[in-house]
Amino acid sequence: MQVYDLFRGGVALEYGNGCKNCAADCENGLPIFLQPDSRDGYHFRDKVTWEDLLHELDRKYEKDEMDLEVGDELRIFLQPNHANVKSIFVDFRKPVEGFKFEIISVNGADYSGAIHQASYSKCSGIETVEKLDEFPDTGAIEAGTQITTLVTDGYNPKVDAIALKIVALPKDKSALSKAEMQFARRFEPEGYMMPSLY
Repeated sequence: MQVYDLFRGGVALEYGNGCKNCAADCENGLPIFLQPDSRDGYHFRDKVTWEDLLHELDRKYEKDEMDLEVGDELRIFLQPNHANVKSIFVDFRKPVEGFKFEIISVNGADYSGAIHQASYSKCSGIETVEKLDEFPDTGAIEAGTQITTLVTDGYNPKVDAIALKIVALPKDKSALSKAEMQFARRFEPEGYMMPSLY
């Protein structure tokens, strides 16, 4: 299993350091002290496309979709201390059959909640809406489907990240290069670390 930090923010030089001489959590490698930021490193509301994630995979790790394996974790969003994740959104405009993943917390937050599914077309917008009992099988989802999870209690006093954990891959992994998906999350800051700590 490989872990890929594809999120924006943190101590990536291109976005500015989130803290000075940050220690890293030994268990998961996330920076211990990291604050909400109005620059590109952080947004309380943020989104990223699958194409963006593949670009970061290439830029940071010199790997592509053919290198992905079952069990890999793609960390796509980073939350600071005391973030309360309110919603997680996935738009499957053009999914890949057989590509199954779960949305997980890296550092112990609970992202369960009310799950809503909407289908849409480019011409008419949202066409159907329904509430689901559980997150759907992403490996068998239809094109033009959006899944929104309204998180019940997504608070975590620790720095955390949202990750895609790969459960299954398509027989032809090259098909992943043509997928069209978008991910988004929203959080509220419920507290802040004191400046003297970083």
